Amino acid sequence: MTQINVEKTQSPIAAQESEHNKKLQAMETAITNFLHGLGKANDVFSSEESFDELINYAASYDRILYSTISNYIYAQYESNGNLDSLGTILSNLEALVKYSEDPINIANKKQILPKNTKETAVDDARKMVLKILDHVTLASHQYTMLKQTDDEYDDKFKKRIASYKEEMSREMNVQMITMVGIFTALAFLIFGSISSLDGIFENIQMPLFKTMSIGLIWGLCVSNMIFVFLYCIGKMTRLNFKADDRPESTIFEKYPVVWWTNLILVGLLLISLWGWFIQKNIVTNSLLEAIRCHPFPFFIIGSLIILVFIAAGIIFLAHKTRVKESD
Repeated sequence: MTQINVEKTQSPIAAQESEHNKKLQAMETAITNFLHGLGKANDVFSSEESFDELINYAASYDRILYSTISNYIYAQYESNGNLDSLGTILSNLEALVKYSEDPINIANKKQILPKNTKETAVDDARKMVLKILDHVTLASHQYTMLKQTDDEYDDKFKKRIASYKEEMSREMNVQMITMVGIFTALAFLIFGSISSLDGIFENIQMPLFKTMSIGLIWGLCVSNMIFVFLYCIGKMTRLNFKADDRPESTIFEKYPVVWWTNLILVGLLLISLWGWFIQKNIVTNSLLEAIRCHPFPFFIIGSLIILVFIAAGIIFLAHKTRVKESD
């Protein structure tokens, strides 16, 4: 049984990319070999041989890979750590420039060119010498100006960060002292209020509604004191605890929690006062007689008045504290 070998063929695009990569590699190799030749000692370096390499390069390729030159110069700095190698390359390039600028040398090269090489390759090689010298000098300046050691970087960083560090430390200390002062004052305010609340509930003989009323009045005062305290702290420390930062927003939209808290406390206070009023019966004789004759309707009417007040407060605050969808 015969076997059929199927050869895999590359697509035109893949073949074109492969040829392009091979060409780039050949160009990089040629430039690297040329730079290696420039690194020879001055007494061994031959300007004529180096110029011939450039003529062959110009005849084969249409441009210079400057990135290869830069990488080679950077590698010389990093491997040697001194300027001896680079100095040799620069001095040999200057000798090559003098050789290429001599009209006699150019004329002789044009006469002895191979048949398949055009005379324009000599002129292109002459231009390449100047371009290579210019780029080698540029790469050297770039490395010396931009490259810095770790110690140099640390020194620059410490000098730049010193002023910011001092300012940041000062701000952090101020903020820390401010926060400690805020929490200390808030702790004194809350615990002092709690200690005063203990005295309210010490009298067991006090009626329930009266005790609730006094406690709610205490809660109303303390909650508003805390709000005023936080408001003043916000002004001093420039901290914002508003629910709505729009300039046109009302005080109800800016601090809805405060208003809802006050509404709940006031509503509970009215209920407790009403219960205390019913329990105490501190009214005139006629009103007291009417209450005794019709206690249930009177209780319903009073309770409805309180509930209407609470409902009106809820509707009012819901309307005032509502955030629009567009905001």
